[in-house]
Amino acid sequence: VPYLFRDEALAGIRDWCAGPERLSIRYIEAVGGAGKTRFALQACQRQQDRGWVAGLEPDTDRGVDTLGVPRLLVVDYVEERDAPALAQRLAALHRSSTVMAPVRVLLLARPATSALPGHVLQPLQDVASGAAMSALDAATTASSATGELTLDQRQELFLAGLDAFGRTWHGQSWTQPVTSIVLAGDRDARPLDVLFEAFDAALSGPGRQPDGRPPVKRALDHEVHHWTQRMPGFDPHLLSQCVALATLAGAHDDA
Repeated sequence: VPYLFRDEALAGIRDWCAGPERLSIRYIEAVGGAGKTRFALQACQRQQDRGWVAGLEPDTDRGVDTLGVPRLLVVDYVEERDAPALAQRLAALHRSSTVMAPVRVLLLARPATSALPGHVLQPLQDVASGAAMSALDAATTASSATGELTLDQRQELFLAGLDAFGRTWHGQSWTQPVTSIVLAGDRDARPLDVLFEAFDAALSGPGRQPDGRPPVKRALDHEVHHWTQRMPGFDPHLLSQCVALATLAGAHDDA
């Protein structure tokens, strides 16, 4: 599904990367399904096109901490990372940075219940020192990149998803049915839920009748049905767990 709507936020990341700081940090706090990771990967792709090393920061250093080139590194699920170890990584990144080879770090987190904005930084600020501490103190939010979708944007994303999923599942000759859907609920403000609605619509066809369950459950039902036909006799509970994991987290191949 094409990436839509966030051009202004992506331009903000481009300008941030072009700034004069050797090490600079931004963070995005948003609920699951709001589009944090996909936005970050889109930003990384654009910086790669400009000659940067960009991507998800691994749990352990694989040499990126000492590269003498411009870098944009994304730390996903930062609330689950070991804060002292991550603070040490930030310090190493600063030591290898220069004005000509700056480092930008984008932290992604799900906010804790009732947490104040920027709470994701606190564990790191408690253990960081020197330049890493200064960068954390100066960190700003980029959470506008995951703002709620407008009603028009929800409809546009739904139709784009319906077309992409329909052609992938049924073949390139598939034609999009006339589909009327109301996406005015709270969950419909999140891109992931809109895409699950599109997935359900693409697989159910014109006779689709949503039953009030969350779209993720209806999407998984299609997958369970598909795999039950291909693997008869498999333990249903284990199959449903494997299908959920493969659908939500990805699977390299059928095996």
